[in-house]
Amino acid sequence: MKVLFGFLVFGTLLFGLSPEFVEYQEDDLNLSAGISNLADYKRTETELLKLISIEEYDATYFLGRLYMRDHNLSDINIKRDSKKAKKAFDLGVRHGIVNSAIYLGMLELNEKNHANALATFEKIVKFEDTKAKKIPPKQRLIMAMMFSSVVLQHFIKEDIAVNNAIRYVEPLAVNQKSLRGAFYLAHLYKARGNIRKANMYLNIACLNSQTPPEIKRECFNSDYVEVVPNSENNDTNTTK
Repeated sequence: MKVLFGFLVFGTLLFGLSPEFVEYQEDDLNLSAGISNLADYKRTETELLKLISIEEYDATYFLGRLYMRDHNLSDINIKRDSKKAKKAFDLGVRHGIVNSAIYLGMLELNEKNHANALATFEKIVKFEDTKAKKIPPKQRLIMAMMFSSVVLQHFIKEDIAVNNAIRYVEPLAVNQKSLRGAFYLAHLYKARGNIRKANMYLNIACLNSQTPPEIKRECFNSDYVEVVPNSENNDTNTTK
């Protein structure tokens, strides 16, 4: 069996393709568990700011989440403050905090600031590891795929953006034998007009026994691809 490109639709599913992109509601629950009044809120905010002041930059994510949601407290209602959330997340991004980058990118996308979202994800992809901070390859690939998703949805006609997305995703996806990465590469090479490579990566992504179900559903959507018999078996090409 072989999968060939038919009519491609670049929908919002691309951005939500991986479970890693799902919003982590449990963080909200954990963060809010001890906040019942204004004093609790202020104490939590102060503790997070203290952590950041001693360069514990993971706290930027939790501070941004604190600002990002409404708090209906016993003595006051505090509205979400996107501006303060962005400032906290941006500080985290500058220090290689992946979760801060995910949420800053989400905020920018929600506000239709597509170029800002693209730049946010790119900062993590290009972040230079130091002794103090190293970004695991898996997380770097997630950021590269999120960068690619924005390119495919909003910058697909810009050659530089498409080429950068391929440059960021391909080595990471190949080294990690990522089926999701292969699926993104299929779309990126299709956008660049390289149908041979697009079909190669599409087959790797779609015809593996370990292909995640959300990708498989897209692979065999009749409006999306054409499937024709072929003797090749791609199971040995890549793994999960």
